[in-house]
This record gives sequence, C-alpha cells and structure tokens, in this order.
Amino acid sequence: MRLAGVLGMVLGPILCLIFLNICTSGVFDGLLSDLRLATRDMVAFLHNRTLDEDDRK
Repeated sequence: MRLAGVLGMVLGPILCLIFLNICTSGVFDGLLSDLRLATRDMVAFLHNRTLDEDDRK
C-alpha cells in the first residue's frame, strides 16, 4: 500500500504535466468543436427549435 502511495505521488504530477502539454498542443481542438456543435444541437432540440429558427432571430 505504501509503495502505491509513493508511486502515485511521483507519477501523478508527471502524468498531469504530460496531459496538460497534450491539451495545449491542440490535439483535442477537433473534439472540442464537435462537442460544442453537439451541445448546441441538443439545446435547440430540447427547446423544440431548429437551428434555422435560431438563425432567423
């Protein structure tokens, strides 16, 4: 149990820094834009509107 705690304290910050560097490099930009579009579509669907109606306002 102590070995896992020490190993976690050593590897945790290293893995966090690697993940932050990957995020800032722009690898997930396409995924984020797709999620924004999906969210916009779902909000429009839940409000019983189409995206065309939103654009006319």
